Amino acid sequence: MSDIAEGIELTEIDELEPIEIIVAILLTVAAIYSTFAAWSATLIDIEPIDYVGIVALLNRERTTIINRSEAIQNKTIYTYYLQHQLYTDSLEAQLGDSSASEEDVSRLNEQFDESASLAAQSRYFFPGQYLNVDGSYDVEREFQTRQAQSAREYDLDAQPWFDEANANRRRIRIYNNIFTVLAASLACYAVASIFHEDRRVLRFSFLGLGVITFVGSFAYTIYLQFFMA
Repeated sequence: MSDIAEGIELTEIDELEPIEIIVAILLTVAAIYSTFAAWSATLIDIEPIDYVGIVALLNRERTTIINRSEAIQNKTIYTYYLQHQLYTDSLEAQLGDSSASEEDVSRLNEQFDESASLAAQSRYFFPGQYLNVDGSYDVEREFQTRQAQSAREYDLDAQPWFDEANANRRRIRIYNNIFTVLAASLACYAVASIFHEDRRVLRFSFLGLGVITFVGSFAYTIYLQFFMA
């Protein structure tokens, strides 16, 4: 057994060069960072935000149609009331004419009662707070008041949601660029590790290029996470 052992030529394990250790460390760091960047990209939501924005947009369109229709309807009722009220006042003036015959008075009284009844009934079907001093009906003020009330009950502002979704799309595009740069960095590390030790200039050149691209992608991620609106 000892003879066999003596016949075996023992070879020493070559020690790793410093540059190979550096490349191994950089590859590990780049791999960990790539995993973190990929995880961060998966946290970006687009479709749910777009959906919320679409719902807000539909809410705004729906409430706009309903509130404007109700305001116009109230103005129509007020116009109906005003017509009968003016007609009632006209009949009252005619009843004050002492020259009218009994037949005319009876007819005018009948018309007066009917017109006054219709005016009184319609008076309760429109809000009086939107009447102007000149007797006109402020449709726009009623619409804006109703719309403000709807905004307290529903989300009517879709634009911020769409802006956020577009910002997330930009972030995803940036992450895609970051992954491309990281791939280039890993390729540079790999190329630097395969050159012969005599090609020190090439090895350090690719190593330096890999470091530069990695630092650039890292800085871009920091900007994306903390400074990009």
